[in-house]
Amino acid sequence: MCGLDVPLPTDYEECGECGYDHEYAPAKAHSAHVLMTRTLHEQAVLSTVYKSVGVEVGGKLPALTFPGLYTILYITESSNVVCAECASEYEIISDPITTAGTYDEGDTIPCSMCAKGIESSYGPVSDR
Repeated sequence: MCGLDVPLPTDYEECGECGYDHEYAPAKAHSAHVLMTRTLHEQAVLSTVYKSVGVEVGGKLPALTFPGLYTILYITESSNVVCAECASEYEIISDPITTAGTYDEGDTIPCSMCAKGIESSYGPVSDR
């Protein structure tokens, strides 16, 4: 098995190697097959992230939701937090963006790429 857990966005023929639908050209070695499917998988996940924030794939990712203007965080496969500007320019090869979500309340978090502070929508949690 290749370990794909997100359906790919395009309907291809089912792969005889792993059973998933993807553009499959028979590989000489299983490792080449896994590398190819991982790249397709990362592209599918990144496509899902873009769709979740309402942007065409390859477009500039927003820092805030609309409507509402809530802060959006982008999270990589290795759990790094990335700001919208860096996420828009992020390479999917080494540590792909896998998730986007709002950051409603908490301390300012530094972007793992540029170290710019990402503020929460409502600010830090106050001691109550």
